[in-house]
Amino acid sequence: MDLFTDTHYKVGRTEMKVNPFDFAGRHVMPLLKKRLIDILYREYSLTQMKISELTGMSQATISKYADGYRGMSQVVKLPPYVEARIRELALNVKEGKVRGIEVEFQLTKLVLELLSSGALCKYHALIDNRDVAVGCKICLTLFKT
Repeated sequence: MDLFTDTHYKVGRTEMKVNPFDFAGRHVMPLLKKRLIDILYREYSLTQMKISELTGMSQATISKYADGYRGMSQVVKLPPYVEARIRELALNVKEGKVRGIEVEFQLTKLVLELLSSGALCKYHALIDNRDVAVGCKICLTLFKT
């Protein structure tokens, strides 16, 4: 089966309108970034400028996450182990062990891990207005580790 022959992905008898990359980019990555910034800003009391310097994100972007204009999801709930991973990353950022593009790389690895594990399938289905029971295996196939 060719997953990329149409703009919609066939999943059982329904079609996927929000592909895995859109789902990750619009819903998962912003949620992870918001949590990281919340820890750095609220718990570690770093300024938005300092967070910007450490992460490579603009101060305006940091402000939007800190103020709740980005990264809020009423649908996607992250598995509990993700909190520990984000906290570890925040500490490494604070201590200067991880900076700039490496922050983005670590967040992207976490997104891919979440997609490959199937941990977010039910949320993707909710956003896509599909029945999760259809048995979609696209992320499990595309993002095998």
